[in-house]
Amino acid sequence: MLTIENILKLEGVTLADGWIIQLIYEATHNDCYVFELVKDLGLVGFTTRHKIMLERTGRRIFGQPDLSYFFIFNSCRTNVCVSADFISDKDNMISELERIMMNREKL
Repeated sequence: MLTIENILKLEGVTLADGWIIQLIYEATHNDCYVFELVKDLGLVGFTTRHKIMLERTGRRIFGQPDLSYFFIFNSCRTNVCVSADFISDKDNMISELERIMMNREKL
């Protein structure tokens, strides 16, 4: 089971295109981390929201030596996956979240 220490330190971080990580929590019913992202649309009280989840249960992928952990965007599994070593770096986590948000129409 994937455990990322200090993951809550990402709360409040601004991603590309004005997305902000508003809330992070663990969802126990499907063993994943949930990242709630919000973007202010410039109008009072108008925001847009998305949820990105990171599975905590790893999967074996052919050709990969380590377990891979998939991201889920708005309740649909993506083809974006990472290793535990890679995602444990804060900059890598931010980069993957930004990549998902910037390419969300193609996921």
